[in-house]
Amino acid sequence: MSFDGLMIHQLVAVRRVTSDDEADLDESGHETVIDEVTTAFWGRVYSKNAREIAQSTQDGASISDHVIRTRNLDLLGIDYITYADPGNPSQVHPTDLRRYEVQAVHIRNDRRGPHHASIEAQLITASPGSIPVEAAS
Repeated sequence: MSFDGLMIHQLVAVRRVTSDDEADLDESGHETVIDEVTTAFWGRVYSKNAREIAQSTQDGASISDHVIRTRNLDLLGIDYITYADPGNPSQVHPTDLRRYEVQAVHIRNDRRGPHHASIEAQLITASPGSIPVEAAS
């Protein structure tokens, strides 16, 4: 099976764009998110096992509990990844509240150059009060 055939999850990368203009600061003086830019892509989400999590934390690195494999993608540590809406793949799924914060991106190369990315990600769970009623029932 080809690499692309293994990509079974329709995902969306979300980049939060902030403003450093003083007029856009919140009441605490922090930057506010003024826009979110989304990029739809196909990937595969894997949970790490306990041994893999222990190995990744030995050097004091950021803790990640999932790996997302995909074709090369422009990602930053401020981005997060979530599942796409099947009806509109460029949008975030309205009821699936799983969100993966990007911890690190490793580009894997083959003889022709960059081939795919392995993204170290931390699953962030939503609070029960933020789950929409139709998803909770």
